[in-house]
Amino acid sequence: MRCEPGYKAERLWLLPDRPPAPLTTSRPGVFVGGAFQEPKDIPETVTQASAAASMAMEMLAPARHTLITKKSYPAEHDVAMKPPRVGVFVCHCGMNIGAVVDVERVAKSVASQPGVVLATHTMFTCSDTSLSNIKDMIREHRA
Repeated sequence: MRCEPGYKAERLWLLPDRPPAPLTTSRPGVFVGGAFQEPKDIPETVTQASAAASMAMEMLAPARHTLITKKSYPAEHDVAMKPPRVGVFVCHCGMNIGAVVDVERVAKSVASQPGVVLATHTMFTCSDTSLSNIKDMIREHRA
């Protein structure tokens, strides 16, 4: 078996003071399995890879949920008895859509549909600026 300098694959089931852990090495957090240990077939290699991933997740468990930040959402308001209010934002997507669709005409056409309170078009609807604009338009046109 070939190992990088400083790493020693252990066959821990031969050591009387520790339980069997054939994927561990002399370095904590470094696991070895599959063909790196010895010739193996694919199912056993996949099983060992799953076991190594599980062992790594076990080591990371104490850090789980330590970097989570709580998202804040705008307050909801009841619209159950109100008529629908639809905003339509048609995207040019640069020239990806605008080259084959008359985006301005689509926005004008949909503006006359029932319930539509705003219909507009933007060059890149997914951009931060456009998304901020959508939020502003929702606030402005909210009933």
